[in-house]
Amino acid sequence: LDSLDMANRSYHCGNMLVTQLSQITQRDKELSAAGESYSLLQICVDWLDERIHPETGHWHSKADYYGVNGFLKTHSMYNAAGRPIPYPEAAAQSTIDAIASAEPMTAVVDVFNAWWAFAGISYNLRHFGGEGGNARADAILKQLHLGAPAAIRGSKEKIARFKKADGSFSYLPTMSSPTSMDMPVAVYGTNEGDVNATGISINGVIRKILVTLGLDDLTPPVFSRDDAQRYQTLISKKINSTS
Repeated sequence: LDSLDMANRSYHCGNMLVTQLSQITQRDKELSAAGESYSLLQICVDWLDERIHPETGHWHSKADYYGVNGFLKTHSMYNAAGRPIPYPEAAAQSTIDAIASAEPMTAVVDVFNAWWAFAGISYNLRHFGGEGGNARADAILKQLHLGAPAAIRGSKEKIARFKKADGSFSYLPTMSSPTSMDMPVAVYGTNEGDVNATGISINGVIRKILVTLGLDDLTPPVFSRDDAQRYQTLISKKINSTS
């Protein structure tokens, strides 16, 4: 754990921890079955607690996109451990500030992750925040609602920077992401959209906004019955042409 630089690389470090979460929890089950009284997951969360900043609610001293992204990657460790996030109000303010920020987005996920992180804070408060958890979750949600119209318009404008001429969206402002999870997936420098960024932009951000605001019933469908009919027609034509 001490080899992880949470103060400067919380997104990458959090990703490393979360990708090993199932292994950690499985090992804890084996330890418990063997009569051991300690938990590797609880040790991890204790370690995270010691490094979190009270002012930002995450592991960076500055409340920017990267710090919020790192929080998003890491906060599920607390849910898995059944423990409350130490400074939920500060973390919520950091996500609100990131959503409203004029800071240029370096990746299409920046605003998407900020909305998602806020939903995660609310979830953690309601499930692991104790007796006052629901009231605290309601309070931060009320704060978000007050600035929601401007935040939604701003999110749309930020995402629009990633739109390509063919209607798709790219992961980075001027090109598709050349890697995913450190593996090569595209030619570096290619200014085109990709499936991940397009899905996030046309549906993911809207979905996260509505879920976070408690309005998930209003989520518009990506496809209609007409789209289904067109798809079936294309399949039928393909079958007929090859039979």
